[in-house]
Amino acid sequence: MLVSIENIADDVLLGLWKMEEEPSLKVREKERKAVRELVAAMLNSDDSFGGQTKADYVEIGHEESGKPLLDGWHISISHTRGYVAVMLSKTREVGVDIEYVSERIKRIADRFLRADEHAESVNELLIHWCAKETIYKLYSEQDLTFQQMKVVDLKYGTSSQTRDCERLSFHVESASSDGVGASIEVFYRINADYVLTFAYSEEKQIDIK
Repeated sequence: MLVSIENIADDVLLGLWKMEEEPSLKVREKERKAVRELVAAMLNSDDSFGGQTKADYVEIGHEESGKPLLDGWHISISHTRGYVAVMLSKTREVGVDIEYVSERIKRIADRFLRADEHAESVNELLIHWCAKETIYKLYSEQDLTFQQMKVVDLKYGTSSQTRDCERLSFHVESASSDGVGASIEVFYRINADYVLTFAYSEEKQIDIK
């Protein structure tokens, strides 16, 4: 079931889909179906984004690294218990992550928290985890480690650029170029069901063919 489709920035779409119970489908099959339906809905949301596209005709491939591919688009996909999130752009790199709220995040905190990061509550831990997953996807070619990513500051308050979102300042430590080594802004939303984080490149890239 479609939850929302938003133009969160120039040429950046964010979509959210709530998966319904389908006993005849395995979990992965249900996730793939939800992704295709969400992508089709996003492409159909505006004629400039592709016109009338049927979910059955949406073909999403993957690189060896697992990065999703959609002809003519930069795409990022994430799914968690009950939900699928997708970001699309023709000209910008994008990254999105969604994770259901659970105490289990405390058991793996030492996998992703740095010694100079502070997070105690479940929500704070989930924000750090999801934000780092988002940045990893945004800079997928860099193959970053969690220790190269640092949450600098959580900014509580609505962003003036992206509605109904809060922000965190992020720093990626690397000698690489292409924006890595600079500060990055990641947007996030929290509710009773999930934490959602997303980011996109500020500068438009060359259109992919």
